[in-house]
Amino acid sequence: MSTPEIKRVGYTITEVAEMTGRNRTTIHRWLERGVLRAIQVPGGKRLVQAASLEHLVNGVRKMK
Repeated sequence: MSTPEIKRVGYTITEVAEMTGRNRTTIHRWLERGVLRAIQVPGGKRLVQAASLEHLVNGVRKMK
């Protein structure tokens, strides 16, 4: 029996900033404008949805 693949649901704002080469303020703005979507986790922090980030990255790649 094979081990199921575990997929990440979201990334911290810092992780997204590092992955995209942008600063944290830009990521917060993208969240406010709806460019990225996030989920609220206990403690009030937000995780950027992995699917939302993937959509953004794939969209940017298509434009180049």
